[in-house]
Amino acid sequence: YYELSQINSKSSLIEYAIEFYSNKLCIKNKYIDFFCALCLTYKGLTIDELMILSSTNKLEIDSIIIIFKCFILKCGKYYKITNTIFLKTFLDKYCYSENEKIKIHIKITEALKYSQLNIRKLEEITNNYYLAHDYFQLKQTVSSIENFILLFNEQIKFDLFKFWKKLEEKGYDPIHEYDKSIELFNMHYNPKDEELFMINIQMARFFKELSEFESEITPDFRRPLIKGKIVQDI
Repeated sequence: YYELSQINSKSSLIEYAIEFYSNKLCIKNKYIDFFCALCLTYKGLTIDELMILSSTNKLEIDSIIIIFKCFILKCGKYYKITNTIFLKTFLDKYCYSENEKIKIHIKITEALKYSQLNIRKLEEITNNYYLAHDYFQLKQTVSSIENFILLFNEQIKFDLFKFWKKLEEKGYDPIHEYDKSIELFNMHYNPKDEELFMINIQMARFFKELSEFESEITPDFRRPLIKGKIVQDI
């Protein structure tokens, strides 16, 4: 009862509730990882992804969600925490250091590897690679032609520009990476000239818009050379 008497604000009430249930619903470190992931996710995570990254089972997760339902946002099959008081209270106490946050971002990317490819997964995994400073995996993901086609759209293309600005700082050349990726795409799928033409149009649009964000290290655009293919001028 002494702890209850010390509650004098919403944040202290939330902190008390978090601590009170920390060893009652599952092992504490799993419980913390679960909430850290919900606080740090970009677009939201599924129950399966949360089970993988926090090493919990569905019964444990269901129990946590029932207790903290008023703080957890559910959209379709995705969950995240957006309540600002809860976010600040939890992160300040359990995930305040940059290293701890990076560990959670890495766990999120590892859990996402088992999920079906879609735009939500791409947005989530690329942003977590970015925040975990895993620039090699970020480069591998965004330079894939299949992923590029999904990511370069009006809603999320600015994230793609942001990623490439950072990757350029780390020594990666988007021209070189997309040159390689288109060559590999051509070898694996042998697309028709019309399909390759449309990809090149999208690439041209991408580099034109990327140039608006250019820095001193941004290279000039070069149309990728596809061996054995005749691609019309754009």
